[in-house]
Parts: sequence; structure tokens; C-alpha cells
Amino acid sequence: MSTRDVQGNLHDRAGKFATKTNSRPAESLSPAPEAPAIILFDVADPSGGFDVAVDAPTGRYYLRGGHPHREDGPAYEGLDGTQEWRVDGELHRDGAPAVIHDDGSEEFWEHGHLLSA
Repeated sequence: MSTRDVQGNLHDRAGKFATKTNSRPAESLSPAPEAPAIILFDVADPSGGFDVAVDAPTGRYYLRGGHPHREDGPAYEGLDGTQEWRVDGELHRDGAPAVIHDDGSEEFWEHGHLLSA
């Protein structure tokens, strides 16, 4: 014995499709979006302490040894305005917020430990 669901598709007793009516495919598909670009800037900055700057789809990262790191500014500058100060990959900033979100809210971190948000 078979039953029909609300779309009119036939199911067997186990609930599996006995037949399924598919709608017609779209006449054309929209083109696939381009792959996000990641650009490496091989510009070591002795004052900032970073080896490379990376432009990613979400913003710019400053890295040292593959970890977010910058000593003279945020290690991440988001396109939405978010800023993160990091040292050797850990959120850290003395006496000021280590994270400033796009909405202006702030988080205070030292050596990877949240002090207040």
C-alpha cells in the first residue's frame, strides 16, 4: 500500500519515495561567484613586528610566523570596522580594548584572557 504526501508524491509503507515528481530546472543558472582573493604583501615592518600583511575577503591581517601579530596597531582590520590587537596570536592590549567591534562595543584582553566586555 502506498500513500501520497501533500505535494502528491507517492510513498511506500516504509515512508520512502515510490515516485517523485520534480519541478523543471531553471532555464539558466546564475554564474558562480568569483573565488575570494587573498593577497600577500611581503613587507616586513620592524616597528610593527609583522612579517606579512594579508588582504582577505573580510579584511586585512598582519602576521608574524603565521600568527596574527602587530605591535603598532591592530593585527586585524575588518572591512566592517572591527579591529583586533594581537600579540603572537593572542588577543592582547595594555590599558585599552583589544577588540573594537563594528558597533563600537569593546572587549579588554591581556595575554589571551578576557578581562571585561
